[in-house]
Amino acid sequence: TESAAVLGGAPVDEIETLRDYGYKVGMAFQIMDDILDFVGDSSTVGKPVGNDLRQGTVTLPVFHFLQDNPEALAVMEATGNGHAGADPLGELIADIRRSPAIEATRREAVEFVAEAKALLARWPDTIYRQALAQVADYVVARTF
Repeated sequence: TESAAVLGGAPVDEIETLRDYGYKVGMAFQIMDDILDFVGDSSTVGKPVGNDLRQGTVTLPVFHFLQDNPEALAVMEATGNGHAGADPLGELIADIRRSPAIEATRREAVEFVAEAKALLARWPDTIYRQALAQVADYVVARTF
């Protein structure tokens, strides 16, 4: 969005607003991607459920889960060392899916979208502004 504003010759304040909008929508998109890694359908999302965690990536849902369940860190560490049993990560993924961590994470994505849309409020209500607001809303509504 910033590049389009620069190429279109927009004033500096509009360029900065669109840069900030893009950052906030991008953050919301990534957070939702992290949620979908736990709650999405692998055939729709295009990767196995829990793929990030299985690769050792601690995403925001995992962070929220560990805040309330610090003992789960031992399971993650044991798995990384090859000392765990059957499928401890599968159990951990199921626990995260059932936990409040998913909704806490989703609230953060929604907050980024609200902040992005608030940036747009300084401009007249045009179809372009509405389109940017719809893009932001879609980011938190998507299921893939």
